[in-house]
Amino acid sequence: MNFKIQLLLFIDNFLKNIVFIAMSAVTVIMITIAVTGFSNYNNLAMYFPDSFNDIYIYRYDSTLLDMNNGDGYGVAEIGYRDYSEIMKERKELISSSFDVDEICFLNGIVYLDYDPSGKKQPENMDFLQVYDYGYSVFKDISIDVVEGRLPQKEEVNVILLPSSYKSKYQCNQSYEFYLNKTINAYMENDISGPRVSLKVIGYFDNPFLLDSNLNVIMNNYVGIAYLSEDVRAALPGFSSRLLIKTDTELTENELEEFMKTLGEDPSNFYKYNSKYEYEGKEYNLKEDSDEVKNKALLAVVVLFIMIVADTYLHLDRTVGFVVTLMKIGLSRKAAMLNIIFNKLIVIIPGILAGTIIYKVICDSTIRFVSGIGISEFFWSSKYSAIALLLVLAGCLVAHIPFIVKVLSIELQREE
Repeated sequence: MNFKIQLLLFIDNFLKNIVFIAMSAVTVIMITIAVTGFSNYNNLAMYFPDSFNDIYIYRYDSTLLDMNNGDGYGVAEIGYRDYSEIMKERKELISSSFDVDEICFLNGIVYLDYDPSGKKQPENMDFLQVYDYGYSVFKDISIDVVEGRLPQKEEVNVILLPSSYKSKYQCNQSYEFYLNKTINAYMENDISGPRVSLKVIGYFDNPFLLDSNLNVIMNNYVGIAYLSEDVRAALPGFSSRLLIKTDTELTENELEEFMKTLGEDPSNFYKYNSKYEYEGKEYNLKEDSDEVKNKALLAVVVLFIMIVADTYLHLDRTVGFVVTLMKIGLSRKAAMLNIIFNKLIVIIPGILAGTIIYKVICDSTIRFVSGIGISEFFWSSKYSAIALLLVLAGCLVAHIPFIVKVLSIELQREE
């Protein structure tokens, strides 16, 4: 390629090239969001196995539910309430009133504090948050493990961590953690929880997790632990939720009558509906996905039209430039390649700029998001590469009519 020719072509079309670079960047960002979002949306089906169709959730004192079972920040000042005795009674009462297979307490986030020095010094602690998946109902949930393995049958006191923790923890190595159920210990530098040994067995990349309400959240910084009963028993007994698994259909009337006898709100005992959680009213994923799809489609169409319009509006000028290059000694092939390469050095910087901007946004955004947002930013090399190839393919298709036309005209001129 003749770089002097490329420089002249770029300067001669400077404003147009700037617009093309900007449009390419915007298109790449929108396509990356769409590819990443829709790919993970399709994977969500794995997080809702058939076993979840027979799950019911009982909640006690729902007015305090968020504070008592949330992430801990809302209760740092007022403290938790201990529901252990009440919930034991509710568990026995539900077992005697309904034909159920399993009842378990749902813990919120469990806080793990690790001191590499082993001296229990708060200032040296590494702070982890994990969800407890050590229940049989979670055993069929698919997790995208990129290194290591999933727990074996009945294996407990093991932990899966997000890939972001690879530099801190080694796979297949056990670590001594201080176990806490509140964030108070970490915030107040008062590590008073029991000590437990957990083995890191793998790392996962998928940012979607099921929280203790069986809601799907996006979080690249929360791990998954499979705790044993004795370790779980060491946690403070303030869980106010029960997860009930049964093959028998519990009717709304039965649940309502049961709650009325307790004098509690009937809406606090309900059947879990995973479709409602991630596809219906709860997170409006349908509307969100439609919006992303429309924006991505608009970006692609605008870029495509700009390329096609530019090539045809400047067709005579481009053909004349090809002839001029041939007159100064370039072959027809070399002349055409100079024109095509000039378009590539405009499109490719735009694609790279879009990819870099998207990566910067991902790196600067802490993804601690309740619910699912298909337009949320998070980085995936695989999906970004797919988006880049799609944009390149679209640009190539948009140029095919132009290339064919110019080649045809040039052949006629030579003859």
